[in-house]
Amino acid sequence: MIWTILQILIILGVPYLSNRLAAISKSSILSPVVLCYATGIALRNVTSFPVDESLAETLFGGSIILAIPLLLFSADLVQTIKYAGKSLVSFLVCVLCGIICVSIAAFLYTTKIPLIWIMSGMIIGIYTGGTPNAQAIAIALEASEDTMVLVYGADTLIGAFFLIFLTSFAPMLYARVLPKFQKAPSTAAPLKLEVSDQWVPNETFKGIGLAILIVGICVGITYLLYGGLPEQSNTFLILALTTFSIIGSFSPTIRNWRGTFLTGEYLLLIFCVAVGMCADLVVILNTGLNTLGFYALSFFGTVLLHIFFSRLLKIDRDTVLITSTAAFYGPVFIGQIATTINNRSLIFTGIALSIFGLAIGNYVGIGMAFLLEYFLQ
Repeated sequence: MIWTILQILIILGVPYLSNRLAAISKSSILSPVVLCYATGIALRNVTSFPVDESLAETLFGGSIILAIPLLLFSADLVQTIKYAGKSLVSFLVCVLCGIICVSIAAFLYTTKIPLIWIMSGMIIGIYTGGTPNAQAIAIALEASEDTMVLVYGADTLIGAFFLIFLTSFAPMLYARVLPKFQKAPSTAAPLKLEVSDQWVPNETFKGIGLAILIVGICVGITYLLYGGLPEQSNTFLILALTTFSIIGSFSPTIRNWRGTFLTGEYLLLIFCVAVGMCADLVVILNTGLNTLGFYALSFFGTVLLHIFFSRLLKIDRDTVLITSTAAFYGPVFIGQIATTINNRSLIFTGIALSIFGLAIGNYVGIGMAFLLEYFLQ
């Protein structure tokens, strides 16, 4: 009981300490995301702390669900939709690069990993909106539990380190090869996304209350439609949650509540600590080196190819960073990356594209899996 309480306090308290330390250091390397991930991974793999994985999973799952509406309340659809065209191109290019790189890696690893076409379909799903797609694809393709564990383990490990890269060195390195973000032309209405940098208790608690209400409604609808809350209902749940949250953002009153965005960011940091606690590096390295190699080749190949095509198409740095985050991680980290590059005008576009990815990811992943099965026989 004592260890459980201590773990909860660590998961809830480390984000606050990380924010304070990052503010004092004023270093992009020591960003709150980096510090939270590093703390969670260190507790799990370096210390003898008895991590309760089920508790960590519950906390990071709950933090994601509650963070989405709190982040979306500040979005302004009318203003951000102006950038959807270029962002959509970047997102689709990233998805296409993922399909190409996963397919190439599958051919290279086909003799090393049994039923690699199933794993390939799951990974393509991850690269088209995040892990909810991979869960649905795994069920559709009847993937074994071992396959799921290896894919999620590799995704947690590589995804965590790349997220650290995105919030530290990536903006500087991407800026060397990609154009700068161009604001709306002076003839157009200026794009504004006002996000308060302070908590106002009365308004913040209103936002949290509304977020909880929206989550409850969405969970209830999902439960009725699916007869429960199975894993394959995650995509619908996130889509419903985002839709209701966007509807709420159309209200100027809700959109101007101060503290909702900051609360959502804090919940994302809670997620970072909890996910870090679930990353068992020893198990992943001992049981899934081939999977880790396959995933790494697919992932970093996709990143590099996306940058290459983006340069050819003259897509700017901010758009590439936001759309790649939408593709790899889904909607939950858009706000964090937007804050890192100091461009919150792309938040709604990124979240909208990640939801689009959730909608198409199952079809793309399952279709590519069967296509690879045919060619790899």
